[in-house]
Parts: sequence; C-alpha cells; structure tokens
Amino acid sequence: MLGVFVLLALALPRAARATPFAELPTDLQAAVRAASLDPLIVSQQAQLTAGDGTIDDYFGASAALSSDGNTALIGAFNKTGAQGAAYVFVRSSTTWTQRAELTASDGEVNDWFGSSAALSSDGNTALTGAPSKTVGGNSYQGAAYVFVLLTPTPTATPTPTASPSPTQTASPSVTATPTPTLTTTATPTRTPTPTPTPRIVRISIGSGRGGLGETVAVTVSLNTSGVSVAATSNVISFAGVLSLLTCQINPALASLGKSLIQNDTGFGTRVVVQSNQNASPIPDGPLYTCAFRISNSAEPVTYTLSNRSSMAFNPTGAPVSNALGVDGSVTVSFVATTCAGDCNGDGTVTVDEILTMVNIALGNADVSACMAGDANKDGEITVDEILTAVNNALNGCPAILVPSPTVTPTASSCTPVAACSSAGVGCSVATDCCSCNCYLNVCQ
Repeated sequence: MLGVFVLLALALPRAARATPFAELPTDLQAAVRAASLDPLIVSQQAQLTAGDGTIDDYFGASAALSSDGNTALIGAFNKTGAQGAAYVFVRSSTTWTQRAELTASDGEVNDWFGSSAALSSDGNTALTGAPSKTVGGNSYQGAAYVFVLLTPTPTATPTPTASPSPTQTASPSVTATPTPTLTTTATPTRTPTPTPTPRIVRISIGSGRGGLGETVAVTVSLNTSGVSVAATSNVISFAGVLSLLTCQINPALASLGKSLIQNDTGFGTRVVVQSNQNASPIPDGPLYTCAFRISNSAEPVTYTLSNRSSMAFNPTGAPVSNALGVDGSVTVSFVATTCAGDCNGDGTVTVDEILTMVNIALGNADVSACMAGDANKDGEITVDEILTAVNNALNGCPAILVPSPTVTPTASSCTPVAACSSAGVGCSVATDCCSCNCYLNVCQ
C-alpha cells in the first residue's frame, strides 16, 4: 500500500519566534500568558504513560482529576484502531500508579472511546465519551459510559467486624448503610445530562472515476461542525495500481496565507499545507485536490482511499480532540464516464466546474483542480475546452466506450481456450482465440 500524509499545520514566521514578548501583538500576548505557569506555584510531579502504550494512541487527549487530586482518568481515543481506552491512575504521596484500563464492553473500531473524560469529586465514578459510536444503526450518534471504581469499599467491612458484640444484633442499622451508597451513585448518574454533545470535525476524501491510464482528480474537504480549525492533517493510503502525481491547495486557502509542500516518505507521499502568515480559521469546504493516475493493469473495481490518523488543530496550535477521517475512493471503469468539464467525475458539468476551468485558464488555479477539463492532456485549459464543457453542461455528458485492447482474433495462429473464470465471470469460447477477456466478455 502506498500512502499520502497531508498536514495542514500552523506555523509562525521565523522572525516572529525571535520577537520579544513586549513587542508581540496583544492577541498573541494573551495566548502566551494563558499558556504560562508560575514556577513558584506549579511544578511537575510526574509524567503518566499507559502501561501498554503504542504509537498513535493519543494518550492524554482527555484528562480528569478528582477533587482531592489522588485519582486521574486519562483517555487514549486512538487506541486499538480508534476503538479507544481510558486509564485510571491513583496517587500515594508523590507516586502515581496505573490502577485500571477502561474499555467499552461493546467497543468497536473508530468509536473514539476516551475522547472526553470526567471524574466524580471522590474519584470513585468515571464518565468517558465515545462520540463516534454507532447506536441503533445511527452512525456517529455517540455514547457515554459510566464506571464505578471499586476503591477502599473494604473499609466498610471493619464496622460489621467490630459489631460482633453479644445480642447486639442492632447491627441491622448497619444494613441501612446501602442507602447512602445508592445516593452516591445517583449523583454521578445526573452528570451525563449536562455533558454537551461533542462536535465532530470531519476530514473527508472525495471520490473519482476514470478509465485505464487516465488521471483522476480527488478533492479532500473539511467540515468543522462549528469548531475553529486552523490546521488539519491526515494520511491517505491507496492501492499500488494508483499513483499520486501531485496535490494542489485550494486557491481560496492560498489567499489566506496557506502553502503546500510535498515530499516522498517510506510509506507514500506526505503533503504539508502550512500557514506562513496567520492562524486564521479554515472555512468548511475543499482543502486540496490530488491527481491520481490509474495504471493500465488496474481492474474495473472501486479502490478505497483510506483516511488514517486524521487530526485538526485550533488557532493556538492545540489539537482538537474530536477529529474524524472519512475514506474516499477511485472507481476504474472500462466505460469512460468522464467528459470535458466534469471535474469531480459525477457525470455532470456544473457552473462551478466551468468557473474552475476559467480560473485554471487565467492561471489562478492549477490544472489538477479539474483534470477532466484538460481534454487533450497538454496541461492547460483552452477556450475551446471551456466551450466543450459548456456544451456538456447544456446537453449532458456522453458515455464513451473505451477501446478494448486488441480485440482482433487470429484463429489461424492461436490455440482454443475453453473458459475463463478468474474474475468470477464465465467466458465460453467456441472458436479458436488467443485469450479470453473476462471483463469485456470477448475472445481476442
């Protein structure tokens, strides 16, 4: 599998990093003060890590502390394929020890259990959110889980042990102690009600469609759900029959001071879109567009573009906890449905797609933003190609059969082929032929 790592990262100019605090703009001064700790009051007591921690767990994405400061609950929402987990630590003096690992009994991949965490004041009741949980067939409905931590409840046992006084069976009053225990559980049960529904930031890979040897444009989009997002990152993995040619940032984001850097890594291609001038929030809509070339050896199926390790960052550079990646796809077809101007490959040409072609022709956007507009594949959009796209918008896109590779039987020099079923489609051959094409159902 190949892959693409796409990062929309926040970066201040180098000069700004060396600027004295007093000369910083007032909004940046406020951010610096908010992140500062008085060394006379606060000191690090310990560093907590999960006993079974692995790469990309995102341990520490959420955290809660009991009122007495002796119990901590820490979430790792990306644990085990984003099924998620939460860890309970207890403190004795200055020593912290991991006491339990919490998981949902019905946990599944991509639940994001551990995205949010809360503890009761005594540290005996834990509440953990799983915002992406599918409930009753409703994707991303979400759920929250309540755990009662069995702590020094044994301390209640000394009371019965001390009361073995003769006939002092007045200990039935001790049996009344369960009543207070119920009261404690009742209080936390109300806590889920005020918990606000987490807003999910979605980074979605689009889809494309093309024939053998063709180039397909796939757009990656952002839906913030009202969260302020200044940067995103995600990894795209794809099959070997697809190759990534280039990725281009949305021109609207370039005007906000964002720029794109692309380089190869051991597992695919990394694309970094960074902010050189400001940390302005990114609006909902397209982030960037990537051009994929379909190999001539590809099969006529839909190939998944897997979206992994999706992350979002707010204008201060801190990660947003509820970021979700949505997969995309490239469909290979022996019947070409792309036509001039059909930028997203949905079989129609819209006014927006024609405007995209005009921007490419004027030099305001890269040709990868609408590969289908470049009919002659010369890397440019001409007036004639724009007129063809307008015609397709008015009259519809024609479906054109891609010429099948050498469908000329040579009966004299070939040996008979009985049947071909490697693709699951039978192809009976009654005549002499060189090979049987199971996808086109022809003898060639």
